[in-house]
Amino acid sequence: MSCRAPILSAVDEYVWTYSRGNQRIEIRRREVKDGHLLVVTGGDSPSSTAFRDLAALVEHQIRFEGFLIKDGWFFIGFEPERRTQAERRKTPRATPDRRRWWTDAEFRRRQT
Repeated sequence: MSCRAPILSAVDEYVWTYSRGNQRIEIRRREVKDGHLLVVTGGDSPSSTAFRDLAALVEHQIRFEGFLIKDGWFFIGFEPERRTQAERRKTPRATPDRRRWWTDAEFRRRQT
């Protein structure tokens, strides 16, 4: 079993973006000297909340995002982009899709 680094170890700030109509809310999570900071911008009342440990911040953020979804907000983005490879659905495959091998025409030709 491998051990992964904490989510805040590689990047200074993470941003979740939500929208509702023409409104936007950004939730920023950053590591600071004394712990972690959750900054909410946009919406009716921008705010920031300090947390000593990451677990408490994540718990609060999950509840807040749940409230946003119930209130009609839609998740529209996350930064930074963490994927390092090309979009897999647009990349041609060297072999038939392993999950749908039975639908592949070349496979069926070889079977007859």
